[in-house]
Amino acid sequence: MSRSRPVGQPVHPDMARRTSDSLERGSKAFARKGDAAAVALVAIVAVGAILRAVQFLSGRSLWHDEALLSLDLIGRSLGDTLGRLDFAQAAPAGYMLAELGVARAAGNSEESLRLLSLVAGVAALALFAVLARRILGPWAAVVATLAFAAADGLVAYSSQLKPYSSDVLVTVVLLLLGLAAQHRPLTRRRALAIGAGGAVAVLFSFPSVFVALSVAVVLLLPGRANGWRESVQPRLPIVALWGLAVLGIALDSRLRAQTVRDAFESDSAAFGGSSGNGVEAEWLDKFVSGILHSVGFAQERPLSHLAKIAVVALAVGLVSLTRRRPAVGAMLALPFLAAGLASLLHLYPLTSRTTLFLLPPFVLLVADGVWWPARRIRGRVGVAIAAAAAVAVLAFPLYSAAYHVVHPRTTEELRPVLEELRRAWRPGDTLYLHPGAQYAFRYYADCDCLDPRSPRLDELVPFARVNGDSTRSPAIKSRSAALVVGRRVATDARLLRDDLAPLRGRVWFVYSHSDIHNERLFFETEVPRVLDGLGTRLATVERPGAAALLYELS
Repeated sequence: MSRSRPVGQPVHPDMARRTSDSLERGSKAFARKGDAAAVALVAIVAVGAILRAVQFLSGRSLWHDEALLSLDLIGRSLGDTLGRLDFAQAAPAGYMLAELGVARAAGNSEESLRLLSLVAGVAALALFAVLARRILGPWAAVVATLAFAAADGLVAYSSQLKPYSSDVLVTVVLLLLGLAAQHRPLTRRRALAIGAGGAVAVLFSFPSVFVALSVAVVLLLPGRANGWRESVQPRLPIVALWGLAVLGIALDSRLRAQTVRDAFESDSAAFGGSSGNGVEAEWLDKFVSGILHSVGFAQERPLSHLAKIAVVALAVGLVSLTRRRPAVGAMLALPFLAAGLASLLHLYPLTSRTTLFLLPPFVLLVADGVWWPARRIRGRVGVAIAAAAAVAVLAFPLYSAAYHVVHPRTTEELRPVLEELRRAWRPGDTLYLHPGAQYAFRYYADCDCLDPRSPRLDELVPFARVNGDSTRSPAIKSRSAALVVGRRVATDARLLRDDLAPLRGRVWFVYSHSDIHNERLFFETEVPRVLDGLGTRLATVERPGAAALLYELS
């Protein structure tokens, strides 16, 4: 039986001193714990920025999708950039204006066109660390930031001419502003600043509609201890400004993204609710596996055991965080529901790229679920379970990040192929250009980023520039016999032979983009076989995803 001090009896000086010393040691230990987590966050942000910079500085060629968007920037006027884009491309007006400004200031090289994505990727990482620290505990925030820093999709798209990296930054900004709007007292000036900041951010991202609306719904819900006047009314300027921005970006998407949405209609898994026959199950499976793939897990079905651990952690984190902080839990969960509903209504396709903006709330919820045992089970056992779960969830992303530091990503390395072709070109040569390569070919003809000591591509093979509203629309039209833009022969060797049979002399066969796996195999095996039957090979220039085969055809 424990002894208790009688009421009114003075505290012994030694007991008071021991109590004070104990509290001081506890507070210092807590401070050290927080300081260590803060140092870890700074280190992780620095490493994540290096991961993105390594990929950015790897010198990759623009691949097909980037080349298509680049043709909407190079040589275009401001009015053309703000109108409907060519080649079925979609990007919000704010993003295109920023890209156009960078291109005008720094040129049209690959690095210049990708600079905005790099800045957005690094800024999103730094702000995410702040967001994680405000929502989660110190070490759960470390787990979340580490996953965010190493996420394969985030690192990859931080060095591509696409708006997905900006989408992620806008999501993080809106969530931070949503948290700031919950702090009381919320003055009118502060509310207007939050509203204006969020409204500007929304104009840079199409999927920001889902995040902005989700946060706005939460801001319109009164708190438990406060009524409408105290909690909701001060937030109305924020909701109003964000609502106007959402309306503007929605109208912008109707103008600029309709062709992209139409292009996904043939993909039954991009839109749910199309029909029966398991389409809904396939849609949900692709939704989940696409997000996991962006984190760094292999996109396989059924999910791997480690991926299943991440899904379980997601569910645990959602329940746990919603119980502790209902408003925050709703802010993180509602964007998933909004995007899913838009997909069911055939308004927004769900792929691993178009769902990249959901990674911030996804990673936060998973990290909270991973660290749940450390909060519920006292002592080292709970921390050990949480650490084991963190290792399981982070294993794939960290391995992928480390691998790509040593082996940076390559997709379609057409630039070195074209450089070699220009050096080896002779008067009288003919270029047979596979149609999938014409978009990157036109970009490199116009970017002024190739070696200036060799002739320009349009001087070797004169061509006219044309635009279209499809990803398969012609981008160039030959103006001389020196250039032949081939037909889309897919995997039909007979059609390819018919295209090549009339050609004579030295002929360069160049390709860089293939739509399907079978087509890639066709280029690697059947194309050389067809050419060997028509002439003699003189040279081969091969790079990942691109090649030039030089033949003497007789």
